[in-house]
Amino acid sequence: AVVLWHGGAPVNFVYHVMILCGIYVITVTSLNLIMGYGGMFNVGQVAFYGIGAYAGALLSVHAHLPFLLEMLLSALITMAFVVVIVLPAIRLRGDYLTFSTYALGVVAYTVFNNWIAVTRGPMGIVGIPRPSIGGLSFAPLPMFLLLVAAVVAVTLFVFYRITNSPYGKSIEAVREDEIAAAAAGKNIPLIKVTV
Repeated sequence: AVVLWHGGAPVNFVYHVMILCGIYVITVTSLNLIMGYGGMFNVGQVAFYGIGAYAGALLSVHAHLPFLLEMLLSALITMAFVVVIVLPAIRLRGDYLTFSTYALGVVAYTVFNNWIAVTRGPMGIVGIPRPSIGGLSFAPLPMFLLLVAAVVAVTLFVFYRITNSPYGKSIEAVREDEIAAAAAGKNIPLIKVTV
C-alpha cells in the first residue's frame, strides 16, 4: 500500500484499471438497456463500441476538433451505423437475432483487425491526444479518471431517466409481449431501433 500511493507505475496502473472500469460501466449500461430492459439478446454490442472508439480516435488524430465536438461526431457516426445495421435485422427474434448480432461482432472484429490503412489493425492508432475542454487538460491520469467518472455519472443518470420514464415502460412492454405492446399502440420497430 505504501508503494501504491507514492507515485510511479503502480499508481498509474491503478488509475488505468479504474479508467477501464468506468468505460466498461458505460458499455455494460447500454447492454443492460438492450438486453435487460429491451429483451433483445445482442452479442454484437462490442461492434458499436468499436465503431464509436475508432471514430473518436480517427477524428482526434486527423481532424483536430474540440474534444466535445469529437465526442458528439463519434456518437453520431455510431448512430448512423446502428441505423444502417439494425434496420434489416429489426424483425429478427430469438436465435436469429442472436446469430445476426454475433455475425456483426465477428465482421466488426475482422474489419478492425485487418483494415490496416485506417485502423492500423493490431498495432492500434497512435498519437491520440489527451482530451481538453475549455483549456482544462485531462492529460494527467487523475484528471482523465475524473473525466471518465463524469461521463459514467451522466450515462447512469440518462439510463435511470430512460428506464423510469413512460418510454422505458414501453421498452419493457416490448420485452414482455410484442403483440400486446403493438395492440396497445406501441411502435415496436421504432422502439427496437432506438433502444
